[in-house]
Amino acid sequence: MAGIQLSGLASGLDTSTIISKFMELEKIPIYSKEEQISKIENEKAIWTEIDVKLKDLQSQAKDLTFNATFGARTVESSDEKLATAVAQNNTAEVSYILEDIKLAQAGRVTSGAKIGSTGGSSSNISRNISVSDKLMPLNQLGFGLTNGTIKINNIEIEINSNDSLDTVMDKINNSNANVNVSFDSSNGTLKFESKLIGTAGEINFESDSSSFFESLGINDLLGQNIKNGVNPETTNVFESAKSAFAAGTSEITSGNIRFSELTGVNISSGSFKINDKTITINENDTLNLVINKINNANASVKASYDEITNQFKIESVNKGSTNKIKFGEDTTGFLNSVGLDSVVNTTVSNGINSDYQKTLSDVAAFDSVSDTGFFTINGYTFEVDKSVDTLESVIKKINSSNAGVTLFYDEDNADITMVGTEPGKDIVLENDTANFLKAINLMNQSGDSDTREGVSVYQGTKASVKINGVQFTKDSNKFVVNGVNIELKSNTTKGETVKVEIKSDVDKAYKEIEEFINSYNDIVKYIEEKTAKGGDLQGNSTANNMLNRLRREMTSVVNGAKPEYNQLSMVGIKIEDFKSNKLVIDSAKLKEALKNDPTSVQQLFTKNVGTGFIKDELVDSGDGNNISFSLKGIPLDSNDMTIKVGNIEYTLTGPNKIITNGDPGENDVFVDLLTGKLKFGTAPTAGAAIYANYNIDNSKSSDGLAIKIGAYLKPFTTYNGTMGQHLKTFDNRIKDMNKWIASMTERLNLREEAMRKQYLAMEQAMSQSQSTGSWLSSQVSSLSSSNS
Repeated sequence: MAGIQLSGLASGLDTSTIISKFMELEKIPIYSKEEQISKIENEKAIWTEIDVKLKDLQSQAKDLTFNATFGARTVESSDEKLATAVAQNNTAEVSYILEDIKLAQAGRVTSGAKIGSTGGSSSNISRNISVSDKLMPLNQLGFGLTNGTIKINNIEIEINSNDSLDTVMDKINNSNANVNVSFDSSNGTLKFESKLIGTAGEINFESDSSSFFESLGINDLLGQNIKNGVNPETTNVFESAKSAFAAGTSEITSGNIRFSELTGVNISSGSFKINDKTITINENDTLNLVINKINNANASVKASYDEITNQFKIESVNKGSTNKIKFGEDTTGFLNSVGLDSVVNTTVSNGINSDYQKTLSDVAAFDSVSDTGFFTINGYTFEVDKSVDTLESVIKKINSSNAGVTLFYDEDNADITMVGTEPGKDIVLENDTANFLKAINLMNQSGDSDTREGVSVYQGTKASVKINGVQFTKDSNKFVVNGVNIELKSNTTKGETVKVEIKSDVDKAYKEIEEFINSYNDIVKYIEEKTAKGGDLQGNSTANNMLNRLRREMTSVVNGAKPEYNQLSMVGIKIEDFKSNKLVIDSAKLKEALKNDPTSVQQLFTKNVGTGFIKDELVDSGDGNNISFSLKGIPLDSNDMTIKVGNIEYTLTGPNKIITNGDPGENDVFVDLLTGKLKFGTAPTAGAAIYANYNIDNSKSSDGLAIKIGAYLKPFTTYNGTMGQHLKTFDNRIKDMNKWIASMTERLNLREEAMRKQYLAMEQAMSQSQSTGSWLSSQVSSLSSSNS
């Protein structure tokens, strides 16, 4: 480490400052180099940004050449509820008229378990409705529903034109008409049943101003008064889960009259508890208001009142035996007034668990099922263990498999429906050694087309449609016609048609062209800024040549293209002004061109004449001195290139190499892919013929603009290409300068150390001289004193 330096003790000179000043002068070349490095790094950053922007432009040019750009198609369907379509790239721009659509239907089978019922009637819907269709507005399925009402049992039920079948059924079931309506999707049947038991139950279909019955094709019910109620047979296959409930005959006969105004009803203000939730009521409340309070108390119960039967009911919202209803103290007399005095301070636990989640061995309906066994659906085999499996677990096994079917368990009707997942496909049931399919009544029905013992087949139906007058029959509702993927959505009625029109996707092509132009504008703007007066690249010939070449290529004429579309200006893309290289787009004109003649616009950008191969071109003969020659053409790339001089052959990989970057070594030849110039590391011998084989761009001015730009940029942007080598030269220069600075710094450090040693020696000599002088003076003084 450096020691403490004390300067000028003998000489009186500030030697440390003198040395520092001297070294500062010596370091001026280093400071100059560091400034040069800073400028080089700045220029490198600029060229790095140019490289990024060139690659982006090349990428945008390439994107224009993809089929998906100009070949993309849009499809418009006049009624997407009936049919939709997606067109493949380059599909012909045509229109198709679809009519007489009949959807393919998957195979289907229902267990057929009956519910003991009261009086009622069934009627077939004229058009197919699937399980999922029940949730869709009927108008979207092609049914002509309007706003209006239907009247059943003297009760008017409001119908909205946007109602689904499920919604209408809920409105009927929740009305006071005492009718329950259900839908069997396996045969398209609506079933109306009276809620009243036995022969007392009747259904009077009085009127319909909503066209509900007519649109479904069941208007035969209108005007009928059905009285066919009988005591039901108990033929349920499975026990459904039921909620715990308490019901009683109410003294209150109206839901909208205040308790205080009712005669013979003794209800006071106070509260009662249900499932530990307190319901507070007032003597001026109405029955409907109290029902709302109960239902909004988060007590997990639902209260209701039926004015026809005068029955008040509270039931658990959750089914099963574990969901009980706990009633607490009633200080109001309300529960007594609605016939529920017996449940005060008790717990009602009359809920019933569903057979659906019980093990098969605990369900009477599965007594015939083997302890263990198998069954097969569409070739997929399933195992059943009676002591472990439940109906729920078996259904989950089937639904999660690849058997191509889905099972639906209708707990309300206690039946099972199996539906194929692929329209048009059959359902084949066989090998039921477990006796499970027979137990759920799916193999007890006759199959459609198979006579083999132990096999049931339920056939799907094929789709049919007439397209432009030609009849088609398809296995599925999805199929391809002339490159158009069509999906049938719903059956049509007589005379109903849907038009599918395929058009060129103008917006997609426009967007790709716009991005290409924006990328071009981005690079030319950047180069313009850097080459302008005072810019970092002012006077840089490489940047200026690049700018001019890009503009020339983008504004050039594409020979062989349609004259109306052979230049950017013809489709609404022009140079902004004579001072600028920026291109501006006339959106309306470009979109009009894309709409009128997309093929010609595509040719303007992507016309590609291709390349050729030059074989055994005689370049020249050597003279023993000249190392520079020129090819007659400009090589497209260095692939497959060979150059032969006498018996010496230059290739990309041999001992005598073709290089496209840097200076050639002794055994190399440099090829400039931009100009076709050759430069040998060793001059060809006198008289030696020089032959060349290489790929050449045949297109010249006949290629589209994106192809031209891509070809021009390729040598710059390829890995280790022109731009990569250019950036490496900056790194090499910086590296060399840093080495020079390090070497110079080391030399100056040695120089400084030597100077300090020299000054130190001088100080030491002067100090010694001063010491000697002082001694002599003292001796002289001493002698003088003695003499005196």
